[in-house]
Amino acid sequence: MLSDDQAARERAIDPTMSFCVSAPAGSGKTELLTQRLLALLARVDRPEQVLAITFTRKAANEMAARIMEKLEQARAGAPIEAAHEQVTRDLAQQLLVHAQQRSWRLDESSLNLRTIDSFCHELTRQMPILSGMGGIAEPVDNASPLYERAVSDFLQQASEGEVGESISTLLGHFDNRWHKVSDLLVALLSRRGDWGPHIGQHHDPATAEAAIESTVSDLVTDRLSALSELFAHDTQELCDVINGAREVLALPAITLTYAADAPATEALEGWRAVSMALLTNDQTWRRPKGINARQGFQKDSDFKVRFLAILARYGDDEALREALVELRYLPDPLARGEGWQLVVLLSSLLPVLQAHLLLAFQRTGTVDHTHIALAASQALGSDEQPTTLAERLDYQLEHILVDEFQDTSSSQAEFLRRLTRGWAEHNATGAMPRTLFVVGDGMQSIYGFRYADVRLFLQIRQNGLAGLTLAPLTLSQNFRSRPAVVNWVNRVFADLMGKIDDINIGRVSHVHAVSAKSLDDTGAREGVDVVTLEEAS
Repeated sequence: MLSDDQAARERAIDPTMSFCVSAPAGSGKTELLTQRLLALLARVDRPEQVLAITFTRKAANEMAARIMEKLEQARAGAPIEAAHEQVTRDLAQQLLVHAQQRSWRLDESSLNLRTIDSFCHELTRQMPILSGMGGIAEPVDNASPLYERAVSDFLQQASEGEVGESISTLLGHFDNRWHKVSDLLVALLSRRGDWGPHIGQHHDPATAEAAIESTVSDLVTDRLSALSELFAHDTQELCDVINGAREVLALPAITLTYAADAPATEALEGWRAVSMALLTNDQTWRRPKGINARQGFQKDSDFKVRFLAILARYGDDEALREALVELRYLPDPLARGEGWQLVVLLSSLLPVLQAHLLLAFQRTGTVDHTHIALAASQALGSDEQPTTLAERLDYQLEHILVDEFQDTSSSQAEFLRRLTRGWAEHNATGAMPRTLFVVGDGMQSIYGFRYADVRLFLQIRQNGLAGLTLAPLTLSQNFRSRPAVVNWVNRVFADLMGKIDDINIGRVSHVHAVSAKSLDDTGAREGVDVVTLEEAS
């Protein structure tokens, strides 16, 4: 019988299905990508119909070299040393037969392996006017000087007309501390992939306010829905116990009846009371010793027994504690305080700020990676009016693989969505399936400085992309480290990262790994051995 890990690896090379693979460090991800790529190439008419996207040139070059190496080994009949190599060998031989039948000349240049930046840049050059890129502009990794220049020019408008009045109001929110405002605006420019596509719809205050209220309400509703599920069997008991304790804990009477169409604000107040009842002011679980007569809990009373029972059931759940803490800081959808006014004000100013950034790009002949991804999306056109470039790519591409998806930014994810729109409808006709295969490890998201958003990995794993359902797979075997190291990592990181993914705040749960190496194993696939003091002794 196959283990879950082995079954996941076998499923992952099915060329008719789309997958989102969670592949922790040392799990043999590169070998799996190689196998998937070989399997896909063996079923298309032209090699360029399979697009593999990486995030660095080094990774793209290494993948191309690896494919060529596996094909050469298959031609030469090189010895096979491990079981997983037999799978790769079989796939390579199938591709060689397929390529010979179609008179392909397979070399590294024939493989469609790109970095996402180079692919986006190439598309914008094909459609320079529609993409908004105009002439040639070079991307820079560190765009902070460009953001700072744009913000400086923007703030110089503080004495000019309506925009100047709004800027003065903005400065007033920060007691005229220009550096504070400047830091905020630089940060917003760096994340404009999140707000850029939407902000133009909400120039006037009334529309902006309605959009913000809807966004906040959706966030609150989502958090409360999740909590309701976690407490599903104890909701009424929570109400009874907390209402019994409300005088002791200085809490209002509550109801926790939750419905999807219930006003988020009403439900939020009740769940905040739950948070205050179950957690201390230091945001830790209340402990049994603290539930005593000095605090109003009479010894052996029915209320105390029931309250302690709830704490015993949930008091070790770190993910739940964090969710209850988060409740205390969620915004009220109906609040109209200073923070709310600031957000509405910014929604009217950000388009002007963005225009100053475009001027900075033009002056320097450079752009950031966000601009390239946004421009590439624009070159593909809208869902209602796709461009000829989008139609050509739709004809050319049959399969897409994306490595290190946890390092994708929102603008890059939108580009991929436009690239694959219509694929779900195509697959529904019964034609040869088009597939999307993404692989990553949320625990290793490292491209925050380029505005990668690990939530996107969680979202595509749960919700798919462009109507495509991506079956979630998880690799759990570790081929790199000894059991003692893997067990230590499991123990430490399980406590640090928790057991539950949270899309809203980008929290990634720990994936429990199992070492594939024994203490005397010297035939690991890759990496170096790490010996712990525990093993050495």
